[in-house]
Amino acid sequence: MIERQALEMLIEEIRRQMVEAGDKLGFHHPTVYQLSCRLDELHNQLIRLEREKGYLIRRFDSRIREAHVLPY
Repeated sequence: MIERQALEMLIEEIRRQMVEAGDKLGFHHPTVYQLSCRLDELHNQLIRLEREKGYLIRRFDSRIREAHVLPY
């Protein structure tokens, strides 16, 4: 199994790719969905790793960033 720090870096990279793809392709695009599924798998792997090692699960920043909208 992959080590914790490498897994956290991979999670952040996939998250970045997913947000970027969502901005370009729309959030219902199959590519965004695939990245989201991969991100879910990695989060589950991190949770299993944390449980096995006895670490506390760190909270991730899950706030949604809203785009600035100009008035009409």
